[in-house]
Amino acid sequence: MNQKKTPRIFYVILILIPVLFFVHIEIGLRLAGYGRNYELFTEIEGAPPGMIYLNPEISYKYFGDLENSVFSQTIGMRKKKPDNGFRIFVFGGSSAQGFPYARNASFPSHLERKLQYAFPDKIIEVVNLGTSAINSHTLLDILPDVLDHSPDLILMYAGHNEYYGALGPASTRLGNPNFVRILLKLREYRLVQLLQNMLSSSQKSSDTNKNLMQNMIGQSSIEWGGDIYTKGIEQFDNNLSDFIETVQKANIPFIIGTLSSNIKDHPPFNSDQKDEKGYTSKMYFDLGNQSYQSGDYKEAKVQFVRAKEMDGLRFRAPEQMNELIKNKAQHYQLPLVDIDSIFSANSPEGITGDSLMCDHLHPSREGYFLMANAYFNKLAETNYLPGNPTAAWPSDSLLLAKFPYSSLDSLFDRRMLLSGLGQYPFVPLGSPNPYEEEIRSDGLDYEISSRSQVDSIRSIIAVEKLMKGDTIAFEKEMEVMLSYMPLSETAYLRTINALTEAGLLAQAYPLLYSKIRQLDPGRSKHKMLGLYFMNVLQHDSAIYHFEKALEIAEAKDYLQLNLGKAYGMQQKFNRAIEQFTRVIELDPTNKEAYNLRGGANFELKKFEETVKDMSEVIRLSNQSDAIAFMIRGYAKISLNDNKGACEDWLTASKLGSPQAVALAQQHCQ
Repeated sequence: MNQKKTPRIFYVILILIPVLFFVHIEIGLRLAGYGRNYELFTEIEGAPPGMIYLNPEISYKYFGDLENSVFSQTIGMRKKKPDNGFRIFVFGGSSAQGFPYARNASFPSHLERKLQYAFPDKIIEVVNLGTSAINSHTLLDILPDVLDHSPDLILMYAGHNEYYGALGPASTRLGNPNFVRILLKLREYRLVQLLQNMLSSSQKSSDTNKNLMQNMIGQSSIEWGGDIYTKGIEQFDNNLSDFIETVQKANIPFIIGTLSSNIKDHPPFNSDQKDEKGYTSKMYFDLGNQSYQSGDYKEAKVQFVRAKEMDGLRFRAPEQMNELIKNKAQHYQLPLVDIDSIFSANSPEGITGDSLMCDHLHPSREGYFLMANAYFNKLAETNYLPGNPTAAWPSDSLLLAKFPYSSLDSLFDRRMLLSGLGQYPFVPLGSPNPYEEEIRSDGLDYEISSRSQVDSIRSIIAVEKLMKGDTIAFEKEMEVMLSYMPLSETAYLRTINALTEAGLLAQAYPLLYSKIRQLDPGRSKHKMLGLYFMNVLQHDSAIYHFEKALEIAEAKDYLQLNLGKAYGMQQKFNRAIEQFTRVIELDPTNKEAYNLRGGANFELKKFEETVKDMSEVIRLSNQSDAIAFMIRGYAKISLNDNKGACEDWLTASKLGSPQAVALAQQHCQ
C-alpha cells in the first residue's frame, strides 16, 4: 500500500510560521515606537519646514552603546534641492569633519563659501558628512541614503580610520569584514535592536571617562604587514571599489583625495615592533631628525615616513592606503586631489609637520583652507563647477577676511585640541592632562564642556564687547552666530534680550542689519529683519517680513506675536487681534498674547473682551500683575461695573501701582 505523499504546501507553511512570527514582532515593536530610526537625515522639531538634518541616532548603528552621538545634528540641507541648487556631499572621518575646529573652519565650509562667492545666483550646499571614528564600512552604508538626496558631486577624504574606526579590524567593536554589511543591515530591524540591547545591558562598560579615541582602541600594536594590517587594507580596498562603482552607476561625479599626516613633528605612538634591520619606529624617527638637522631633507623624509609606517598604533594611514587610492583613481578614471603631495609642497623642506597639522593627522586651520582650495581647483579643472561663474573668483585674502571665525572660536578650539592631546594615546594611560594649567589660563573666563554651548557663551561675550565699546568684536561674534542660522536662532534671540536689558539694542541693531541681510532667504532672515524694522519703527516693513516668515513657517507663535505687535503699532487693532488669537490657539498659556489682545480690545472699546483677556493674564500671573488689574478696572468701569473696577484698582494699589491709588481715591469710597 503506497503512503500518501505530503503536499508541498505543508512544508511552505511550516517554513512561513516562524517567519511570520518574527515579522509580527517586528511590526509590533515599530508600532510601539521601540528602537531607533537609522535614516541618515531627519526633520528636527522647531527647525524651519523643508529642512532636514543629520540624524544623531545613526551613531548607535555603528557604535552600539556609545554614550554620545558622533554625528552632528547641526549639519542640514533643504529636503528638496532647489531648481537653482548645487549640492555636494563630503565623505570622510574627523579630518573631513574639521576636528578640532568649529564647523566654519572645516574644508567643506571653506569650499562652500568660495563657491557661494563665485556663484551668487546658485544655492550652494556642501553637506559635510565627515564624522569622527568612522571608516569605509560606514561610508558605504550611508551612500544609498545620500544618493536619494540628489547629489551633484561627491568628494571623499577618508582612510585614516580603517583600523580603529567603527567595526574596523583593530577596533574594540571588532567585526569580520565579510559579515559587517549583513550586520549593519540587520541592525535596522527593531527585533535585532531589542536583542542587542538585552545582550549589551549586562556588558555595558562603567568607564565613561574614556575619550572616543581611547574607547575605540582594541589592538594597540598592529604589526606592519601582519594579519590585522592586511585586513585593514583589504577592507578599504573592497569597500572603496563598491563605493565608487555605486556612485558611477548612479552617474554622479566623484573626486577622491589622498591622505596626509604629520610625519615630521609627531613621534610614533607605539615603538614596540622591530623590522628586519632590528629598527623600531622611534629609531627611524630619531634618524629622521638627525638627517633633518644636518640638512639632508630628502633622507629625513624617507626616515620619517618609515617611522610612521612602523608605528604600531595605526591612527595614521599607511602609505599603502595612498597607493590604493591612486590606483583606484586611475582604474576608475576618477579626478584625484593629491592632498599628501600638496601638503608636502607647502611645508618647510617638503616634509609635512606642525606648520599644516595640529596633531598627528588633523590639519591646522591653514591646512583646512589649503584643502578647500585644492578641491576647488580640481572642480574647476574637471568642469564640475555649478556652471559659468557669475562673479570673479574670490581671492584667498577676501575669503579669510570674511571668514566667520572669532577669538572665542579660537580659544575654544584650542581647548578642544589641548584636551585631546592631554589624553591617551598622546600621554600614558591614566596620566593627568599636562595642558590643564594652559587651558585654565587661556583668558576665556567661561567653562564650556561641549561645542553646543559655544553660542550661549558667544551671546554673553558679544554683549560684553559692545558694553565696552568694541563694536568690531561685537560684529564679529554676531557674524559667526548668524552663519549658523537657523540652528543658532535661540542664541540670537537670547542676545537680543540681553542687549535690551543692557539698553544697547538701539546701538546694536544697525550693526546687525548688514549681517542679517547677507543670510540665505529663510524664516530666520525674515524674522530678524522684521525685528529690526520694528526697532526702527518702520512697521510696514516689519509686517512684510513677519508675513514672509509665516509663509515659510506657518503657525509659529513667536512670529505671529510680533506681527500682531506691528499691526498694533499701526493701530490696525482688528488685524492685531487676529494674530494674538492665533498665538493663544497655539499656546493657551501665553500671557503676553492675552495681554496684548486685551490692550487691542480696549482700544476698540470691546470692554467685555478686555475683561476676559486681562482675567487670563491675572490668572497666569498668580494674581500679581498690577497693570492687568488696572486695565481690567478701566474696562469694568466702562461697563458700568463700578464695584468691580474699585476692587481691581484696590488690588493694583496693594501691588504697588501709584496710578491705581489715585483712581481708587477718585472713584471708590
